[in-house]
Amino acid sequence: MAESQFFHRVFTDRAVETVLDCACGSARDLHILSNLGYRPCGSDISAAMLEQARVNRAHLDPRLPLARADFRFLPFRSGGFDAVICLRTSLPHMRDKDEALTALQSMRGVIRPGGVLVLSQGITDKLMQEQPRFILEANTPEFSRIMALDYLAHRVRISVLDVFHTREQGDLKVASFEYLCLLADDYRQLLLQAGFGGSDFYGSWSMEAYDEATSPQLIVVATA
Repeated sequence: MAESQFFHRVFTDRAVETVLDCACGSARDLHILSNLGYRPCGSDISAAMLEQARVNRAHLDPRLPLARADFRFLPFRSGGFDAVICLRTSLPHMRDKDEALTALQSMRGVIRPGGVLVLSQGITDKLMQEQPRFILEANTPEFSRIMALDYLAHRVRISVLDVFHTREQGDLKVASFEYLCLLADDYRQLLLQAGFGGSDFYGSWSMEAYDEATSPQLIVVATA
């Protein structure tokens, strides 16, 4: 799996053992990290997502630490982790750059010197240049996901329609999210302001360099 290989390469270079997933959701990435032999801890601001994470934790490790926390104000010991991850377009939920900077400073505070921060998101330079109105993200015999995008000043609103079409389940689910447009140049500035050293940018979990014209993902690796 490309994501596992990515973490292994990045974390091995920095002697990582302990990892905080500060937007852990349902614990999907905690499972990946645990399988790789790291000692993960999960936090999330959503009580509902943490409850799902606790259910999933039973299949992973009942002792796995989980905490409810806002990643702008992480309640963990200073320098207590070798790495922090914040994935799947979690940071762009912030209202503005000042709030994003507060979050990055909070993450920096719980990473030991020489440790690493990994961010990932689907808001990319390519997306903002092309500005597609609709994206068919998934289409299988059982499930389809259609996204409608509205481009606002410095933000993107994404409305998601999930269609379940099986004999057992014929249903529709709708959700809407609004994201701050944080792109590669924004991160270069914000990470320096937050106290990080060098940073690298990738266009996918396969670790090819980020290309503003073609990359479908923005993955940031910043050294504390």
